[in-house]
Amino acid sequence: MKYQIFIILGIMLVLFGCLDNGTTVSDTNATINNGNNAGGGGSVVITSNSSQQSNTSGKQNNTITNENKTNNTLGNDFSKIRAYAANANDTLFIRAYNISIGGNQDPSRDENSRLTMISKGDFDAAVIDVSANKKDDAVYTILANVDDLEVEMFPLVTSDNKEVIRAIINATKPGYLILPNTPVAQDLGDFQSNNGPSVIFVKDRDTETYAGITFQFLNPPLGTTEDRLFDNPNNDAIAFMIKDRDFTAVFPNDIRGGGTIKISTKYGSALQADFVTTPNYGADVEADALSLFASKTKPAFALVEGYKRGSSTKTTDPYETAKSAFGGYKTNVTALWNCKYYMLSYNGVSYEGKCIAK
Repeated sequence: MKYQIFIILGIMLVLFGCLDNGTTVSDTNATINNGNNAGGGGSVVITSNSSQQSNTSGKQNNTITNENKTNNTLGNDFSKIRAYAANANDTLFIRAYNISIGGNQDPSRDENSRLTMISKGDFDAAVIDVSANKKDDAVYTILANVDDLEVEMFPLVTSDNKEVIRAIINATKPGYLILPNTPVAQDLGDFQSNNGPSVIFVKDRDTETYAGITFQFLNPPLGTTEDRLFDNPNNDAIAFMIKDRDFTAVFPNDIRGGGTIKISTKYGSALQADFVTTPNYGADVEADALSLFASKTKPAFALVEGYKRGSSTKTTDPYETAKSAFGGYKTNVTALWNCKYYMLSYNGVSYEGKCIAK
């Protein structure tokens, strides 16, 4: 009998120990991150099936589900903040791929095919500018690097590339789609009505914030005749800057000389940045426009995404032009064609740019 009593007491001790052991997570695939989150102290629990963020410090919970992402009509509320599963202190990554480069004299290369990924925690954004024959490469690169694409941005929309854009969207299924607020891009808004991504048309001075990263849009212009530049359709492309804690990066994307001068003049020293990419990827931008942009941004790192023009009919070398423009600011200028891809990381204290070897 006394052995039975000891056995019962042992079972009771085990049960009480389990009850006092803290929180139990029922989803075996959940990830638990201890530390501070974007709203303050506490633990963040991210469930694997709904991208739900739970703040155990008592702050209001923010839940982003696929249903919310595809059916949320944002209208013109460009200051709306969407708290994806990211800690405010997570490392920010910028990865740039020139998916068309095969070598300095490779005839298959396509100067219009580039992809930039901006990531922080569980948040991923893709900025895409590709031609029809490189769309599959873009899709493969995105799907190989992310499990869920929150934001997809196409800086330049023309009548020639809309079907390419549609194909990429259907393959990658982003939560939000960012397009320039231009007439030619408007019919891509039908994705939202067809249970696709929420579509956001942006223009100068609009802002979007995701996972603590603020996207401030510098272009296209507001739409009035005096603001618009009609010299080249590229000057209707999206240009933007991002801010995360004390880090700033500027992405002029496809804009050319006229657009570069306009945003450099309009924003001035507000463009000062730690990292920039060169306007129109370094190609076909007049030296005076690029020099003005360099004088306003004064970055530590500049990335030239255009390819080296060995046998091209164009006579300028975008890398040499950029080195000349940024030379007075101790800027580290990198040519993307020398890299498998380029990666910049920022951990909240310091940042580092790397050319990942081929």
